[in-house]
Amino acid sequence: QDSKLGEALTGAVRSAARRGKATVKVVGETVSDEGGCPHRVKAIFVFQEFNKEGDELLVAALYAHEYGPEAPPPSAGRVYIECLDACPLRPAAAGGQGPRGDDTNVILSTLLLSYLQFARDVGLTHCHFRVPPPSDATPTIFSRRPEGARVVAAACGVRWLQRQLRAAVRLRIVHSFSSDEHPRKG
Repeated sequence: QDSKLGEALTGAVRSAARRGKATVKVVGETVSDEGGCPHRVKAIFVFQEFNKEGDELLVAALYAHEYGPEAPPPSAGRVYIECLDACPLRPAAAGGQGPRGDDTNVILSTLLLSYLQFARDVGLTHCHFRVPPPSDATPTIFSRRPEGARVVAAACGVRWLQRQLRAAVRLRIVHSFSSDEHPRKG
């Protein structure tokens, strides 16, 4: 049996997905006191059926650290999304097997916006994305991208995330957002 979060996210993703039954599972949830700051660490995966036999593929993942009101400042009430990834966006294989890129994008968008809604509903007030561009040190979950594609993928990822956050503002899931595309060193 999955958590209430998994059930809520599954409902949202299923209503948005165009192909194949999708299921969202919180496959890992631990309480950590790392660094003297209590928080929850969650690994959330989306699985989608891709054939008549009901076989599933892992198509998206979100990994987050949630700091509730009991955490000391400045972490109190914040969530840090460490990883947000999906299988490569490409047309379905011959015969309609496998996830389609457009559906994967809808699933990933719905997962993110629904998770942000959950975070807001449980009292988390700030969300930080610490999703580095894919590199040899930080490959994506689903595929290692060639060197030439990494810069393009990172730029596309930033634009995609900004579109999602603008949608979250329009839907009143978040109040506002800011983007620091060039983080300060030090």
